[in-house]
Amino acid sequence: MVLVEGEGEDMGSLDEERGEGGSGSGRNQPSNTKTNGGPCKACLDIAKWLPVVFIVSVISWSYYAFAIQLCLLTMSEIWLKILTLILYHIVLVLFLWSYWRTIFSQSARVPRKFRIPPSKFHSHQLFRVR
Repeated sequence: MVLVEGEGEDMGSLDEERGEGGSGSGRNQPSNTKTNGGPCKACLDIAKWLPVVFIVSVISWSYYAFAIQLCLLTMSEIWLKILTLILYHIVLVLFLWSYWRTIFSQSARVPRKFRIPPSKFHSHQLFRVR
């Protein structure tokens, strides 16, 4: 059982409250398209990586445009090339590290103390369907 940081509850008990079952809910089991939804599940698994592929392609293009075309081929002064490439690579490494951490971190559940009670949720003006 995994404990939620700052909470005293485990993830299994939160799943049981929502009717999803505890550790037997299948979340920790390997993905098998025949038993977990068929080809539609496989298509969704592929589709959720499309934004990541798009961002990586934009980063690759920007690296080519800035580092190679602008810095190496256009700038004439060597000290300016070195300075801009060092600064660009520092920012690039920080961005890639944070993007990597964002992609591969697991989503957390909202702690119980921040949940809206169902009575207030349905009575609130913003959540009404008109």
